[in-house]
Amino acid sequence: MTKPQKQKELTGEITEVEVVEVAPEAPHRIETEVGTSGMAKIKKWEVENIELVPREYLIIDAVKIGKVVRAGIPSIPGIHIYEETILKTSMR
Repeated sequence: MTKPQKQKELTGEITEVEVVEVAPEAPHRIETEVGTSGMAKIKKWEVENIELVPREYLIIDAVKIGKVVRAGIPSIPGIHIYEETILKTSMR
């Protein structure tokens, strides 16, 4: 039995240090004759709690509402659904 194995058996730990090679950090920018590639940081977001979002950042999905209103949904809370008469002309 080797010394590290015996030590593990007695204490449950091995104190032998193992050397591990670490790859060098990749470059953030590469330039060639064809062009340049590089890393860029972009800001992103996601909603955590819709109830805390200020109203100025909330928008209504007009396309979705228009589809369901034309399909005949009778009401949507907070939205007034009505009919309007217009003049419609077709050319032949």
